[in-house]
Amino acid sequence: MPSAEELFDKADLNGDGSITKDELTTALNDDLKTNYPDEYEEYKSYIPTIVDQIFGSIDDGDGSITMDEYKEYLAANCTTMLYDASN
Repeated sequence: MPSAEELFDKADLNGDGSITKDELTTALNDDLKTNYPDEYEEYKSYIPTIVDQIFGSIDDGDGSITMDEYKEYLAANCTTMLYDASN
């Protein structure tokens, strides 16, 4: 399983240390095409909504997600997410 940093870096397509909505959209589309090619056409229309939800949860309003914002979100939410997944 990739680390949090590796996932961030994969979405930071231009390597500037932040992720824009366009970068995240591209990364999710690429991942869906690569890992779920048979389901791609069916699920690609959900990506804009997913990106908006992610940005609504993590972005501080400047239009990009930094590593610090990402790690802060993970630190605040991972325990809850792991607990929810185990029940």
